[in-house]
Amino acid sequence: MKKKYLNFTLTLITLSSLSLVAEDMHLKENMYEPAKEMMQMDEAMNKAIEQRRAENATMAKSELTFDESPMVDFKPFEDGYALEKNITDANHTKVDVTVKDRMVTISTTTTKQHIMQLGEEVTHEDFVTSSMESLSLPSDADDTKLQSSYKQGVLKVTVPKKKP
Repeated sequence: MKKKYLNFTLTLITLSSLSLVAEDMHLKENMYEPAKEMMQMDEAMNKAIEQRRAENATMAKSELTFDESPMVDFKPFEDGYALEKNITDANHTKVDVTVKDRMVTISTTTTKQHIMQLGEEVTHEDFVTSSMESLSLPSDADDTKLQSSYKQGVLKVTVPKKKP
């Protein structure tokens, strides 16, 4: 009877151990499921980011223009000097003209907004380009009376000659 009881006990212990091993294996299998989901989400996000970068690079190349033409020197006229410069993309460009140390500086800032939709999310991105050009004033120009105007993409700068 002792032997039967011992066998029965050993059988119960073995079955319990097998049950624990099976449960442990099941836990180990399911343990990685959340990590797999996170890795799939990370991969999908990386693809979306790369797609967006490619679209932005294409947009930046196709929609932003740069005026690479050099600024022309002041042209003399009867009472002073004049300068004209065409500014590309007049609707999106801000122009600022300053004078310091007998140098005229023309700063341009162009801002373009790109609207993009990824799924249900709509994003707005601003692309900003800036440039600055400086030009010496003629020696007989009166830099205190410099005037500038910017209309329809044409910048005009005039400066009178100094009075003797």
